[in-house]
Amino acid sequence: KKGNIGAKKIETFFGDEFLKDGAVNRSKLGRFVAKDEKKLRILEKIIHPVILSEVQKQIDQAKSQPIFIEINAPSEKFLKLCSKIILIESPQKTRTEKIKTEYLSRIDKFKQLPTPNVTIKNTYDKKTFESKLKNAYNQAIHHKP
Repeated sequence: KKGNIGAKKIETFFGDEFLKDGAVNRSKLGRFVAKDEKKLRILEKIIHPVILSEVQKQIDQAKSQPIFIEINAPSEKFLKLCSKIILIESPQKTRTEKIKTEYLSRIDKFKQLPTPNVTIKNTYDKKTFESKLKNAYNQAIHHKP
């Protein structure tokens, strides 16, 4: 968001051309780092600690309430924050899926990452997906089949 530490760090390292009205232009930055793996690694080193800190704050504030974290490229650091994992699989090879597949292929420790508690397939039919998501929530959070 505009003015937060992540935006400031991105502006410092990558330049203000990746900001729009003071906020990070995520699509422009994403296209830029996707072309250069070194830049992607740098972005991860800059932004992951900021995101981890923010997620931990939200967990601390939530107390016993469940919170959900969307992670496109899982890493051990992020998954250690999770007590339950719901994996949403896409039947299509979307851009995000391609990036995730490439990212996962680079993780040596991927086999050591936790197994999802529930896996659902997103068919892109909103009603069906919402039903599957509700069932996954009940399985993971409330332990109901």
